[in-house]
Amino acid sequence: MNAFLRQTTLLEMVEDIQLCFEQGEQLANQGFYGEALIQFDRIIEVQPESVPAWIFRAVVLLHLDRYQEALESCDQALTLSPTDAEAWLFRGVALQRLNRYREAYACYENALGDRTSSQELTQQYDLPLLQRGRWFTSLWQSLKEWA
Repeated sequence: MNAFLRQTTLLEMVEDIQLCFEQGEQLANQGFYGEALIQFDRIIEVQPESVPAWIFRAVVLLHLDRYQEALESCDQALTLSPTDAEAWLFRGVALQRLNRYREAYACYENALGDRTSSQELTQQYDLPLLQRGRWFTSLWQSLKEWA
């Protein structure tokens, strides 16, 4: 019975992470960035190796004009997945907002260098029921604001 309780608890934790991710994404898409940040911080607290959570955290921090913290979130994502294109992209945005243009351009080059890493990342970290289309749509919507 003890093993059953552990499985149930693990399943509940996975469901909670999924719910936090979905709520965070919805809140960010609606412009409620502070509330979205809370959701992504909850995911990171439980699953600190979640690269997608670190990246979305960076995106909402960029919207909140908290560029240094966004840079730190991207750095954490890149520590976990050094070739992740989205982490490089949003790291470049954070650096650009911090007026560190040369570093930003180098990040953009890194983002363009490996276009398959996002698909591999989605499969590798496999957040429950994460749909790639929604993931890239949300990131693209965030990026368009800085273009």
